[in-house]
Amino acid sequence: MVSVDVTPAALQSSQAGASPNEAPTAPRPKVSVLLSSYNHEAFVQEAIDSVLQQSFADFELIIIDDASSDGSWEVIAGNTDARVRAYRNASRKGAVNNANWALRELVQGEFVAIHHSDDAWTPEKLECQLAAFAADPGLGAVFTWVRVIDEHGTTLDNDWFNRPSANRWSLLGELFLEENHLAHPSALIRRQCYDRSGLYDPLLVQTPDADMWCRLLLDWPVEIIPEKLTLHRLFSNRSNTSSTARADVRVRTANEWNHLRRHFLRVAGADDVFRIFPALQARLAVTDQCPVAFLVAMACLHESTSRNAWQLGIELLQKAMGDTATRRAIEQACGFSTADLAHITGSRDPFGVLDGERFAREYAVLEKTAIDTHADATRSWQEVERSRATIAALSAERDTLEREHAAYAKLACEYEALAGEHGRLQAAFEQLGGERERLQAAHDALSQQLDRIRQHRGYKLYVLIRNGLKKLKLLKHD
Repeated sequence: MVSVDVTPAALQSSQAGASPNEAPTAPRPKVSVLLSSYNHEAFVQEAIDSVLQQSFADFELIIIDDASSDGSWEVIAGNTDARVRAYRNASRKGAVNNANWALRELVQGEFVAIHHSDDAWTPEKLECQLAAFAADPGLGAVFTWVRVIDEHGTTLDNDWFNRPSANRWSLLGELFLEENHLAHPSALIRRQCYDRSGLYDPLLVQTPDADMWCRLLLDWPVEIIPEKLTLHRLFSNRSNTSSTARADVRVRTANEWNHLRRHFLRVAGADDVFRIFPALQARLAVTDQCPVAFLVAMACLHESTSRNAWQLGIELLQKAMGDTATRRAIEQACGFSTADLAHITGSRDPFGVLDGERFAREYAVLEKTAIDTHADATRSWQEVERSRATIAALSAERDTLEREHAAYAKLACEYEALAGEHGRLQAAFEQLGGERERLQAAHDALSQQLDRIRQHRGYKLYVLIRNGLKKLKLLKHD
C-alpha cells in the first residue's frame, strides 16, 4: 500500500495539475475504486475488505481520508495490499473536491467505482457490473439495487434505490421532480463519462450526486442491476444524511434542484423531452417541432408542483419569448402567445405574493372558529360546573350508602357467627338425641329381660321364700 499524507498545499497543487505520486509503472487496472473516508473508524475496514474480496481482482483502491478526527487513518494505514493507495488530507476538503481531485490526478482505470467508508459490497458486485458493460458497450454507468442496513448491520425496510423498471428517461423524469433513486455507492462509471459530462459540481452542497447523474443520463444510457449488490448504511440517528429539518438545507436544496433542471435545456430535441415527460405532449397538444427551452419551461410549470420549478419555468418562457425568432417558432409550432405567457405569469405564484391574502382569509376563518369554540367551551364549562355539583351530591349519597353498607357488613358478620353457633348447637342436639334413643333401646331391652325373669318358675319360688323370710324377720335385705 502507498500512503501519502496530503498537505493543503499539496492537494491544491495536485488539483491544479501536479500529481503527488510518481507515474505508475505497473499496467493500468481495469477498475479504479474511489473510497472516500471520514470518521468511520468502526466501518472503514469492512468497506475496504468488501473491495479486496471482490471476485474481480483487476482494480486499484484509492482511499482519501478527509482529515478524520477518530482512528480511521490508522485503520486505513494498516492495510498492506499492493492495490491500495491511501491519501490523507491535513484539513477537510469535502467529498466533492476529493472525488474531483482523484478523478483528475489519481484514477487510472477504464471504469470508476464509487465507494464510501461506511458502506460495503457483495463479493460479485464488480464482476456483475463489468458483465453488463460487456453485454452493452454503449453504457455509461451501471448501478445496482441496494440493501439498506443500520450501524449494527441490521437490514432496514427501505427500497428507495430499488426501482423495478427504471430506464434512462424515467430516471431523468424523477430527477426533474426532485427524486434521486440512483445509489452513489452502487455506481460503476465509465471513466470517459466524466470527460464528456463533467466532474462533480463543487458549488453544490446537497445534490452533487443527483446533478452528476442528470448530466450523465443526458449523455449516456445506463443500466440498473436488480440485485442488492451494495450495502448502504443508514444510521438510526440519520447522522450520515442531510437533515431536511434545517431550514437552510431545505432552501439550499430547492435552489440546487433548479440548477439541475437547467441541464434539461441540453436535451437533443422534442422527442427526447417527450420520452422524459410522456404526458406533456398530450397535455399541451404540441408538435415535435417545439423548441426544447419551451418544453422544459412547460414541464416546470405542469409536471412539477414545486414553486422553485415554477419560477424557473416562467424565467425560461420569458427568455424564450423575448427572442423574436424563438417566439415565432413557439407561436407556430406550439400555439403559444404572449397572451398565454401573461396568463401564466398572472396565475402562477412562485414567490407567494397571494399567500398574504390567503393567510388573511384563513386567519379570519380560524378567528371565527376560535370565537365559536370559546363560546362552546364556555357552555361546556357551565355544564361541567353543573355536573360537578351533581357529582358532589352523588358523592355524599355514596358516602352514606358506604356507611350503611359497612353497618350491614358488620351485621352480616355477626349473623354468620350466630349461624355458625346455631350449627354447632344443632349438631350437639342431634348427637344427644341419638344418645337418648340408644338409652331408651337399652331400657326397653332390660325391661323385656326382667319380664322374662319374672315369668320364670325359679323366680317365683325365690319371691315366695323371700316373702316368707321377711315375715319371719329373718331377711334384713333383698
